[in-house]
Amino acid sequence: MKSVIKRILGTIPVLIGVVLLIFIMLRIVPGNAAAMLLGEHVDQATIDRLTEVMGLDKPVIVQFFDYLAGAIHGDLGISYKYNRAVTDMIIEAFPYTLELALLAALFTVIVNRSASASSGSDSSNGDDAANGDDDKITLDPTVQTIQDSTDHEVVFAQSEVPVITGDILNSLRTTGKTLCVVGDGYTLQVSGKDVRNTTGELNTSLELQQVEQGLEFVVNDGKTVPCSARIDLDKSDYSRLYLYNETTGKWQYLNSYKDGVITLDTAGRYLLTNENLRFANINWSFFIAGGAVLVVIAVAYIAFKKRYWFW
Repeated sequence: MKSVIKRILGTIPVLIGVVLLIFIMLRIVPGNAAAMLLGEHVDQATIDRLTEVMGLDKPVIVQFFDYLAGAIHGDLGISYKYNRAVTDMIIEAFPYTLELALLAALFTVIVNRSASASSGSDSSNGDDAANGDDDKITLDPTVQTIQDSTDHEVVFAQSEVPVITGDILNSLRTTGKTLCVVGDGYTLQVSGKDVRNTTGELNTSLELQQVEQGLEFVVNDGKTVPCSARIDLDKSDYSRLYLYNETTGKWQYLNSYKDGVITLDTAGRYLLTNENLRFANINWSFFIAGGAVLVVIAVAYIAFKKRYWFW
């Protein structure tokens, strides 16, 4: 009953909007409606009188509210073509409209029932044979474990969950639980409250590679990460985390690393290091050349001043 009342109330602003749209469209049409009704060979005084009778001499906003008030009371105005009340004309035509609508609805019901009956009889044997299989819907084992677990954190080995699928993400989001995937040298955690969408996937494999600058690894093979993830490293002596920017070809410093814990929501190539790479890619030759120019200018200035000191 509440939904019916909401739908009825919802139609009110729609009707007002339709009335407003039609009213505006009629008003933006060029020309004078009174002059068009009277024809060409009519003097201006007659046009002015009809304009006043029709209320077209009033401000547009007043015309609209007058029309809206009349429509609410059932007065839709006069048809100047037939010289009759529009409401009476609608009432006369309504029974024929209702009759056509009922016939169309009845025809639709008959056709739909016939089609349903024929399709049901054709597929009855196949449905009976498949009923036994349909009753047994198997869930992903990881999803089943998450749903059945009484703990807030559900722990798996990385080999058991190589990829966090959309179904697993959806299960985490609906249950609010946290998935912990234990890998070689790290633990990856995904909380249900941090899941942004369930259409993507997250690769749980992290290959921690020792490089000259520190420890490097790739997250989700460069694909979009569907959630925020936390990575706890078993052992880390590094103090800075960088993400490689493919566009600029430079390392971008991140402040999402502390005490061996990484919080990330972006795929890409990461580097843990103790070095400050913010100035590693700066072209120092520009600054050296600039400094040399300043030195030359200073020397020339001093020489010039000493030349005229005893004047």
